Amino acid sequence: MMNNNNNIKSVEGTTNKSTAAAAGTSNNLEEVNDTVSRISSHNGVSGVMILSEIGEIITSTFPRDKQTEQANIICKVKKYSSSLFEDDEISFIRIRSTQGNELLIAPNNSYLLVVLHDPLVSSIDQQI
Repeated sequence: MMNNNNNIKSVEGTTNKSTAAAAGTSNNLEEVNDTVSRISSHNGVSGVMILSEIGEIITSTFPRDKQTEQANIICKVKKYSSSLFEDDEISFIRIRSTQGNELLIAPNNSYLLVVLHDPLVSSIDQQI
């Protein structure tokens, strides 16, 4: 669904029109939104962001006022992590805060999948 400022509505967030092209056809965009919905439905997940290989936000459920800043930081984390393992490809990055939240980053050649997760919520639900 398009509006006047050239954004495509996405799952609880926005998708930039130019990066929607990176996702391919509308079927691919629908698949991306379905994937974001499926991941978001897991216990403890509070945000999902998909970035292009150059750091453009394809879709995000992160708070709008912080999306760009967080995307830039995530790209830097991926870049610096990759430089630590020059002879190997990074397949997954997990950063856990002292408050228990986790930032899960799954880089790919053409995109970055980022999930903000509270593992304590997941483990409590499993115990019940």
